[in-house]
Formats: sequence, C-alpha cells, structure tokens
Amino acid sequence: MADFFNRSNICGRKAGTWHLCIGGKRARRQIFAIVTLIIALAGCCLAGEPADERQFLASGHNGAVSCGHPLAAAAALQILRDGGNAVDAAVAAGFTLGVVDFSNSGIGGDGFALVCSANGRVTAFDASTRRPLDQKAVDRQNYIGLPTVPELLLKLHRIYGSRPVPEIMAPAIAACINGFKVSAYLEKVVEKKLCSVEDVQTIAFLSPEGFPLRAGQIFKQPKLARTLIQMAADGGQSFYCGSEAKQTIADMQSRGSMYQPEDFALYRSQPVKALRYNYHEFSIYGTPPPSCSLATVKLAFDLLDKGIKLFPETGKELFTLAATGQRVISAKYSGMAGCIDDHQRFFDLVEQGEKPATVCDPAVADTNTTHLCVWDKNGLVVSMTLTLGNHFGTGQLAPGGFFYNNGLRNYSDQVARYPADYPLRAGPVSAKSPIIVTRNGQPLLAMGGAGADRIIFNTGLALARILAGHDLKKSMSAPRFYLDYRQKLSVEWHPDLKLLKEARKMLPDVEVKNGCDDFFGLLSLIARKSDGSLLTAADQRRDGSCGAIP
Repeated sequence: MADFFNRSNICGRKAGTWHLCIGGKRARRQIFAIVTLIIALAGCCLAGEPADERQFLASGHNGAVSCGHPLAAAAALQILRDGGNAVDAAVAAGFTLGVVDFSNSGIGGDGFALVCSANGRVTAFDASTRRPLDQKAVDRQNYIGLPTVPELLLKLHRIYGSRPVPEIMAPAIAACINGFKVSAYLEKVVEKKLCSVEDVQTIAFLSPEGFPLRAGQIFKQPKLARTLIQMAADGGQSFYCGSEAKQTIADMQSRGSMYQPEDFALYRSQPVKALRYNYHEFSIYGTPPPSCSLATVKLAFDLLDKGIKLFPETGKELFTLAATGQRVISAKYSGMAGCIDDHQRFFDLVEQGEKPATVCDPAVADTNTTHLCVWDKNGLVVSMTLTLGNHFGTGQLAPGGFFYNNGLRNYSDQVARYPADYPLRAGPVSAKSPIIVTRNGQPLLAMGGAGADRIIFNTGLALARILAGHDLKKSMSAPRFYLDYRQKLSVEWHPDLKLLKEARKMLPDVEVKNGCDDFFGLLSLIARKSDGSLLTAADQRRDGSCGAIP
C-alpha cells in the first residue's frame, strides 16, 4: 500500500500528516483485496463457540495476557499462537476491548502505554487527549476529547509489530460482525447509564429491542465493524484525515466541540522517556506526567518504607493503609499538574502532607478505564491503560459506532489544580498508571489498573505487595477499600465480617459496597517466575480474564 501514501502534500498541510490517495483502479483493487482479507480473517475468528470463558490464573512459558474481558484475552493469545509478538497481541486486545468493553474503552478514547524489550529497555507512549488547537480554554458545555486510541495502537504496531494490520484487527471486527454475549457486568453499567443519557443514538444503541441490553444477549455492532474495516484497510488514514474524519468532526461540532480537521490530521501520540525508580534490586518504570505512574510508585515506596501492613487484619490497620493512599492522591490533585517537568517535586509535596483535596467533583469518582498486559515468549512486554473517561465517555455515540471520550473535563479545576503556565499542548492530568518492573535488566512484572483514583491506590498497593514477595493472585484478589477526599471510607464486602464491623467504627462516613463492585476497578498482572515461566492473574471484578500459552 505504500505506493499510494504520499507524505509531500498531506491534506493541504505540512509534510508528515495523514493522507490517502484513493483514486485510481489499482488503489481501489488494493483496498478491496485488503477488505476481503479482513472479512476472511474475521470469518476464521468466528469459527466455533466464542472464547468467552473467564480465567483468573494461568501460567505458561510461551506468552501470557491479562485484561478486562475474556474475548480480548482470547484475541491476544491467538495472535501469540500464530507467531505475533506482544505488541501485535496487545494491539489486537486493545481494539477488541473497544468492542466488548465499550463502556470503558474504545477507538474514541485515549491512553498511555509502556513497551519493554527482552533486555529491559522501556519506552513510554503518551496518547492523552489534547485541547483543540484554536482553543486555550475548555468550553465547559462540551467535554468531548480528541480520539487518540487508534493512532496509539497503530503506531505501536508500526514500530514493533510483526503481523499484518488486518490480521491484528480481525478479532475486533469479528466481534462486531458476529456479535458477542453481553456480560452481567455490562448489563449493570448499561442499566445505570440509560437512567441519565439523553443522546437518542445512544439510547437506541444500548436498548436495541426497547429494553436495556441483557446478560447473555448477542450484541452486534455493524457501524463499528465498518469503521474498523476501513481502519484496517488504510491504517487509520481515513479516520484522521479522510471521509470518516470529516463525518466525525461534523458530528462533534454539532454537539458543541471546537475541534477542526487540523486537530485530527496533525495529532501524534508521543514516545516519551519512561520514569525509572530503583528499589533494592528492582527497577520500576512508569509513564511520566500527565499520567500518574509517579503517584503509584510513590505510594508503593511509602507503604514499604514505613512498614505498613499490606494485608490489614484490624480496622486500625485498614485505616492507616487507606490514609496513606489518600495522602498521595491528595498531592496528585493539588500538585501533579505542576510536576510535568519536575518529578521530584511531587515526592516533596507528598512528604509535606497535603490536606485532602476539596476541588474535585464527586462525579469524577465515576471515571473508568481498562488495562491490559501482554508478554510474549521472547520477553517483549506491554502494559497499557485505555479510557473513555466516564463510563461511555460523554454518553454520545459517534456516526462510526463508538463513544467519544470526555477527557477535556480533566482540564478543569474539578479534577486538578493547574498552574497558569501549564503547557497548552500537554494532555490533562490522568490517574492512568501503567507499570513495568525489571530485575537485573530483565522484565519481571507488568501491571496496571482501572477505576479513576482507585487506579493509583489499587496499583500502588499491589505493587508494594509483590515487591515484598507476596503471592500474585492474593495481591490481586484481596478485599479492596478506598478513603476519598471527603473522608468517606468505602470498603468492599468480604467474608471477614469482624474486619468490616471494625471498619465501620473508624469514621463517621463508612460505606460497605457489594463484593466485586465496579467502584473498585480492575487490575491486570503478569509476572516472570524464577524458572522463566510466566504467571498471569486477572481480576474477579468487572469482566477481568487472563490466559497463558504452555
């Protein structure tokens, strides 16, 4: 396809932006051949029963995945079995999650990623959303953020991938065409969303038969299938600078967005220097601000250095642990935006003991994401967090069959305190916190989480537990809790009723939430064992699932 991509006169813009010349019989024949291949590959993916059985623990020597849905895990594993590498598999899982876990992620979203080579070299990627080029202040009536996930996934594939794009995207397209079984988790979030949504297209999408989607129902997405087929055929060119881009931009503008064609055509996710912090024989890597890997690492270090009990057995131990997390997260609200170029300053802010932040909107607690980890037999590792912001983003369905993210809200003081000199082209502060750990120059652990600021607390606590030598699955599945800025303690129900009773006495405002409640998010973990094999764990919350190749 390279002969009909042109970098010299791109959409009337400067060289280096998107352009696809679709004129001429040869180009049309190439597109037709690629689309035919996609359909054929999708047909192969449809053979047999859907691979929607969840797995919570797996081990093997030839690859592993942990993510937010069994079909996405199955897609990644199949790519690995067919000879693809970890990036091929992660990209396949990322696109598939946008189909089967569309309340938390999708091609209308944004994200951050880490890629680690077998020799321990880690590269970070910032695909946070961006303000419109001609707008310095956010229009508070519209929070639609620029969709960056396709550019990120396809860029990762261009840099590291080894299999053809149509093959990588075939599982996602198959799930759109053939449909997938709605899970109990998706049923719950759809029910909740329909009580507040006003977008007519969204209502029809989430209740195609006049009632909310039901668990077990087969759900198909033909509009999204067409969008993904076009994306696989032209490498995302039309999505960012073509007919699809024009259609999306016109729809966004009709909803009050100020994005222009230039915003789409000129967008590029940024390879950035990964954070690195050493702890004994471990090196911990994360994505730099505006993500919050920095806060996650700081929390893990504080828990370890202060000797705080990582699996609380009394109400007092639980409160001490929760309060340590609150202290770090308060500094995130008050100071992370000022630490873009001075990471040490954030550590200092935490040590100063910031009071719990009071600027955040309670609605921020609803923000949700997804996380995936993939590891191949050659030691290439990916840890990636993707999001729409809130469940279903803005709640508005694009013409291409995907939801818009509401990332522009994160630029407001409802989310963080931004200094006057905050870079205009920097993404907004985000709790997303991909983590990769190496030991003696080799990858040892990939992890990350989902669920607003619970990402920082859950991931930091799990990281501390694993660095301290605790069991991977126990570190994942232990009961969760969270102390927010209002001094409200949320505790996940679990069988230790004595601890729950003690927790209720710790503060005036304590809520015991359902076991596996969506509020407590999702974690994904893969670790390399001493014998070189891989151990992967998935979260019992949401639709978490994992798998490994023997």
